[in-house]
Amino acid sequence: MTERTIEKAVRDYLALRAEISRVNAEAKDRVANLKRTQHHITDYIESQRRALGVENFRTVDGTAFQQEWKRVKVQDWDTFLAWLVQSGHWHMLTKAVSKDAVLEFMAETGQMPPGLEYEHGFEIHVRKGTK
Repeated sequence: MTERTIEKAVRDYLALRAEISRVNAEAKDRVANLKRTQHHITDYIESQRRALGVENFRTVDGTAFQQEWKRVKVQDWDTFLAWLVQSGHWHMLTKAVSKDAVLEFMAETGQMPPGLEYEHGFEIHVRKGTK
């Protein structure tokens, strides 16, 4: 059995990272192509649904049906925030904080904002060398 060295461990790690990257890129491309094909199929099903005036199609393989979706995006944060403060509809916000802003506050004040918890740790990373 070959003895592992740091040099070999770093080389092996970088080779695995490159392979993972290659496989992920290949998978991303394949999935994008598959999703494009799915989209073409759903376009066809939708056109047939409209043409026939039906709500759904039942087949031995499954059922195709229309389902409503909704999306909400902030277009003007300042306007929305002013309305939020005035109206008190705070339930419309999600509960999250900006890690960067909290770390900046901690660096400036030496204090943690109340109600938050801070954790940190270390992990090994491997960077490819220049040859």
